[in-house]
Parts: sequence; C-alpha cells; structure tokens
Amino acid sequence: MLMNVIQVVFAMVLILGLTACSKKTAVPENRAEETPPAYAGISKEEGVIDLDAMPDSIRYANAYALVLAPEDYVGRRLRVRAPIMEIMVGHPKKKTLAFSIYDAARCCLVTIPFEFDRNVPVPGDVVGKTMTITGTITVFKGEMGFYLADSQITP
Repeated sequence: MLMNVIQVVFAMVLILGLTACSKKTAVPENRAEETPPAYAGISKEEGVIDLDAMPDSIRYANAYALVLAPEDYVGRRLRVRAPIMEIMVGHPKKKTLAFSIYDAARCCLVTIPFEFDRNVPVPGDVVGKTMTITGTITVFKGEMGFYLADSQITP
C-alpha cells in the first residue's frame, strides 16, 4: 500500500515537472520570414514600445517576443516600469543593471540588462527600487541576446 502511494506521488511530481512553465520551445531556423505573433501587440512601426501601456497578461508575451527576435526591433525605444537589479553578463562577466518582466503566474521571467546614457548623470543607488526605464534595443556584439543602450531612468 505504501509503495502504491509513493508511486502515485512520484508520478504526480513527474507530470508537474514536465508541464511546468519552464517549457522550452524550438526556435525556427529561418526567423527572417516570421513576424511576432499577433497577440504580441508590438508594432514594427517606429516609436516607443511601452510595456506599461499593455495589460499585465500581455507584457511577458511582448518581452518574450523581443527575446526571440531582438534583431527585428534594434533601434526602437523600450519603456517599462520595473524593479532594478544587478546581474552579471557578457564574456568576460561584468556587473550591469537589469530588470525583469514576469508572466501572469510569476513563475517565468525575462531579464533585460541596460546601460545608462553617457550624457545623462547616473542617479545614486537604484538597485532594488522600482523605476521607469527607457532605452534603445541593441543586440550584443558577437553574442546572443540584447540589452537597452543609452537608457534613462525616472522614479
């Protein structure tokens, strides 16, 4: 009897693990012909991509669309209000500031690093504070991924 209970619990844990929100999706080889899904709500037209103007349930989908095809949005401005954190990125690793966008269940996230505009004074300690970040989407040179360059933050 105890062995049956253990097997059932093990099966349930295995099923939960396989269906968790960390599910990986295959990235098609030819992304040039694709457009972001219609639900993403990101226009390919010029202008600022304002994640705060979108419903919470759509914010993560939009951030994830940027991760899948950042080259489609290079040069566009992105605006979001989020808590700021410090992370390590690049090769060699260096400290940089970033923010995260969570999905509706708060189990999956997209973390986006940013660098300050060199012409704007860097504010004091911003780590841990929720602020509005606006920056230009830029692809890392020689690496996968993107960051926000020339960023400005406001309380």
